[in-house]
Amino acid sequence: MKQKVVLFGNNSFTDLVRYFIEAESEYEISGYFVDRNYLLGSNFCNRPIVSTEDLILAFPPQEHKIALSIGYRGMNRLRNRIYFELKTLGYSFATFISPSAKIYTNDIGEGNLIFSNVTIEPYSQVGIGNIIRSNAYISHNAVLGNFNYISPSACIAGNVKIGDNTFIGANSTIRNSLTIGDFSLIGAGCFLSRNSNNNEVHVAPKSVKLEKNSDEIEI
Repeated sequence: MKQKVVLFGNNSFTDLVRYFIEAESEYEISGYFVDRNYLLGSNFCNRPIVSTEDLILAFPPQEHKIALSIGYRGMNRLRNRIYFELKTLGYSFATFISPSAKIYTNDIGEGNLIFSNVTIEPYSQVGIGNIIRSNAYISHNAVLGNFNYISPSACIAGNVKIGDNTFIGANSTIRNSLTIGDFSLIGAGCFLSRNSNNNEVHVAPKSVKLEKNSDEIEI
């Protein structure tokens, strides 16, 4: 018998998570939920959707797990909040790992979504409630905290330690043996070569449009 899950959200990212869970897992999606202010109807993706306040009546924790299909909004604070609110109501959380992902560690917490072609090397640790998007690479002995968002094709080198609620942008690279504090933002395409303190923002150099026949371009 398939384990029943309920997804949080009613947007395109929720639909993306739905697609992968249905295509690549043994979970059965029972429905969806959102905070009452965001409830726009009674159905989403051909299944019932209810408010968070009505969740326990519609989808009781004895029969359903929660999939944290919530993106990086507010530096992942929403995913963090929903996890602890529902934990107190007795819910457990589904971890989805794509069959194409290469996972060489068993030290992975609950509520993680790990997408296609992700690699996590030996001796690494992954906390709770993380989202790790397609083709991301987490090297050996890395430590990933809780409620982080790792974008597609990000590369995290060996012995890197990442705190909580951090965003790692697409195609970014974090050099080996660095420490990344909580609520850090590493922008797309960024190469990070030093530690990041809590709440720091790191971005790649701006792109420059080269005009035809330009002889001098200042970058």
